[in-house]
Amino acid sequence: SSKGNFPSDSNIFFKYFRIIYSTESFDKSVLNPRDAIDADQVKNIKILEGESNTVPDLEDNTVDNLSNNQLYFFRGMLVDEANNIMDITDDNVYLNNSSCGSDMSAPVSDFDCPLTATPDQVIGILAEDLNCFISTVAFGSNMAQQVRDFRLFRKKILLSTTWGRWVNRVYYKYGSVLAQYIANSEVAKSLSRMTLYPLWWFAKVSLKLGFFVALILALLGGFAVMSLLLFMSYRWRKTLVQVCLLSFLISNFTISKVQAQEVVEPKMRNSLPSSQYDNPTNREVRMPHPNAKKGLTRITSDKEYIYDVYESPNNHSMAVKFGMYEPSELTGDTGVEFSSIYDNPESPMLLIDYEWKWKNILGEVNWQVGTGLYLTQGHGVFKNDSANPARERFTFFAIPLTGSLIYKMMFSDHQWLIPYGGGGIGIIGFSELRDDNAGPKFGGAVIAPVFAGGALSINAIAPHTARTMDREYGINKTLIAVEFRQLLGVTTKYDFTGSIINAGLMIEY
Repeated sequence: SSKGNFPSDSNIFFKYFRIIYSTESFDKSVLNPRDAIDADQVKNIKILEGESNTVPDLEDNTVDNLSNNQLYFFRGMLVDEANNIMDITDDNVYLNNSSCGSDMSAPVSDFDCPLTATPDQVIGILAEDLNCFISTVAFGSNMAQQVRDFRLFRKKILLSTTWGRWVNRVYYKYGSVLAQYIANSEVAKSLSRMTLYPLWWFAKVSLKLGFFVALILALLGGFAVMSLLLFMSYRWRKTLVQVCLLSFLISNFTISKVQAQEVVEPKMRNSLPSSQYDNPTNREVRMPHPNAKKGLTRITSDKEYIYDVYESPNNHSMAVKFGMYEPSELTGDTGVEFSSIYDNPESPMLLIDYEWKWKNILGEVNWQVGTGLYLTQGHGVFKNDSANPARERFTFFAIPLTGSLIYKMMFSDHQWLIPYGGGGIGIIGFSELRDDNAGPKFGGAVIAPVFAGGALSINAIAPHTARTMDREYGINKTLIAVEFRQLLGVTTKYDFTGSIINAGLMIEY
């Protein structure tokens, strides 16, 4: 800490917080700046503009290149712009701490003593690997919320990694030149904003959930959008307005009903034979009608024109559902439980299912393939001391891929409630990402899904909206599905047994 306005103290500007370390002792005869520099046992951490007068804001808070299961002793000091050092950690700080003790070469507790540490391997479920110039110009002000978020992303995310600092240097080298061009063109500003908005979303998610989580969500989101657009373009040959399909469906529930009938009588009196038209004894006149080709089937006594409604073929279905899932039986390579590492093991899971019509046997028997995404976060544990959580943050995600047979108790095309159930076999791939420099780890397991549920037809609630969806987009039926799904772990090494109560939207086309 500093007595004055950190990082300046009495006209001295501190540049680094230096940490020196030794494997032998805390004693100054061993742990001193000269010997530490000669042995390359030193870490200089840049001091940023502090947000407090007493606690410096450091660019980093880790010491790298240490060996696991080796006891280390640490001293700290401040370094000014002239490379002078001061405020070295005194011996009394060690001696007066009960967890350190009086023996400078053997602390009472290396874990609790603030000046010692014994690094250990940090593990998760997978212990072994199985396999702001431009933004300111674009948004008009350096006080815009987007610019502030980009600035915070730079400080918290980019500057904490080697590749991020390289990106930052390249940006500051070429960004000002590009910003001058953008400033002189409204078209360029608009294009820049269109480009920066997805990056801004990525930065916001990174600050909230972490960089790797944002990266995974961005990749999955991009893949899902591209897949949806390609599928819709192939299936219906419509424009990109189909992306708003779900919003259109929901918003139309409140629209007043429009009768599927003619309200104006066609002018055809003169076209009818007078003997048939004027005959008062004929209650019903049967004859060809010009609108018969459009589906006209009957004209009521009130002169309402009734038409048949064409329904498109129904050969496929797709469902998107969400639920809470916890792999309660999952343990790691070293026996550590999943719930010991991840703070919220019961986390949301996305489920996506696709069906093909197969047989009509007292209902429908269809083929189904499914996938999804499960995501949660937590902290790793030390390999030799799993009771104490490590600082490294872990992100766990799993993607299942299953094939199943599904039976639907469906006896009418206009049935309100459709009970269904089924089961199958599949695999689940999973990975653990960590926020330090260690690479991701991957794994896989075999699972068997068993499920049962019911689907409520929205067509029965909003029939006129359903006809519009069928006519314009080829969606024959829209349903709300509620389901109980049990995942059974087939492999014993990674057991993903767990239940999911999920609900979502199902469409048939």
